[in-house]
Amino acid sequence: MKVLVTGASGFIGSALVSVLTKKGHEVTCLIRKEESKEKFRGMKVEFRVADITNEDALSEALYGIDVDVLFHLAAINPLEKDKKIQQQVNVDGMKNVIDCCLKGKVGLFVYAQGTGLFGDVKGKMIDESTPRNPDTDFAKMRSKAEEMLWLANKKEDLPATVLILGDVYGPSGWFADLIVKKLRDGSFKIPGSGDYYRSLVHVDDVANALALVGEKNAKNNTYIVCDDEPVKFEEFVNLVADKLGMKRPGKAPAFLAKMAVGSDMIKLLTYSTRARNTKIKNELGFALQYPTYREGVEAALRDLVI
Repeated sequence: MKVLVTGASGFIGSALVSVLTKKGHEVTCLIRKEESKEKFRGMKVEFRVADITNEDALSEALYGIDVDVLFHLAAINPLEKDKKIQQQVNVDGMKNVIDCCLKGKVGLFVYAQGTGLFGDVKGKMIDESTPRNPDTDFAKMRSKAEEMLWLANKKEDLPATVLILGDVYGPSGWFADLIVKKLRDGSFKIPGSGDYYRSLVHVDDVANALALVGEKNAKNNTYIVCDDEPVKFEEFVNLVADKLGMKRPGKAPAFLAKMAVGSDMIKLLTYSTRARNTKIKNELGFALQYPTYREGVEAALRDLVI
């Protein structure tokens, strides 16, 4: 395939680029800064340099785009407390990328979404048919971005597919920065009770799922990507602490955690959410490399980048 990956130097994007190049696909990476090229040293990839929030620069960088699949992974997570920046990247950036696609040729637009768009389901099992109920500013923005994509799909015939991801962890990103580092220095506290379910997925499995959707040309669909076993957050963190040989952490009231890392982040993290991955398995034959968090944590700690 000829593919373009936005957010290519990010946590999920870099894992996807690695998978795609190993499979022999022609990959173009959209990056914001020239220095990000260093991350792909030794890989056979092309580059386009532009910020998706800069409409003119992006239009120039993606002029005449002609790819089989565009994976849109450029996004800001809820750790960014500035709502204006969230809006610029997650909503305005989506509009700019869609506009570029409509001026060129894109066989399939694949967008990665999060389970926060379902709101607080209070531990109920969710699947692709579960009603959307985003109830944080961050989730509402991400939901709006997805709505823009489906509108382009309907009115402009832009083929699209959305992957709804569980909590993506791996050897870098929030798992390394917020959990491993802080467990090691003794500053990590579990927000709230810890007695809430999370559906997790290792970043390598996410990269494989994204690549599979492109290879199968799975147009105009939605798939949840998570591992096979939802886990209570306290159990997940305790396993990480045990594997590190560190003391299991205590707990902190949710309101204190919100002050530290932001209200939306803590709300989304402490919602009790269990998700099914049945559809992508049955329809596309997706197979998990790490079926549960136990195998995934082992791999993430082995490959840790801190």
